[in-house]
Amino acid sequence: MTVQQIQAKPPQGRSFFAIRVEIKGQPWGVLVVDSRQPTIHANRARNQYKPPFMTLLNNLLQRI
Repeated sequence: MTVQQIQAKPPQGRSFFAIRVEIKGQPWGVLVVDSRQPTIHANRARNQYKPPFMTLLNNLLQRI
């Protein structure tokens, strides 16, 4: 996004939660969850990204 686009229409996210992604035990990046709600329920978000989802994500990212 350009600065002009951000100024014209600011992002709607109000709260953010990041989950570290590792591939073969090495840091690869983060998965960021954003919400329009004033707070994110961290435990609920963390529980959504456990196996089998993270296992699938790790397998897919190893191929990149």
